[in-house]
Amino acid sequence: MDLNKELLHDIQKIPGISSISSIDEYGELLYSTEANADITSFISFVAGMNETLEEDIQLKLAKKTIIRGPKDNNLIIFNTQGSILAVQTTRKSPALGISKMLEFLLREHL
Repeated sequence: MDLNKELLHDIQKIPGISSISSIDEYGELLYSTEANADITSFISFVAGMNETLEEDIQLKLAKKTIIRGPKDNNLIIFNTQGSILAVQTTRKSPALGISKMLEFLLREHL
């Protein structure tokens, strides 16, 4: 399921979010506000691993993953029925609180 423009716009309004990316289930970047190509490549790689692991070894992964960055940012990844939402948050932002806001928006829009 594609993430619609209204949802992406609503997500960008959440304080503490530094970038958002929409990725298909195979790791292909569909949309991103992240300018750093290395970061978008990493996000696509991590997001695409869900599908690869599920197909190759029948491993069911969590629908949500939070990766705490070593310095500046955290990464929250949601697997949403055929597409993946990746959100970077600033290090000082509460990743769990933002994650709950994102879950609410995803339920509301999807």
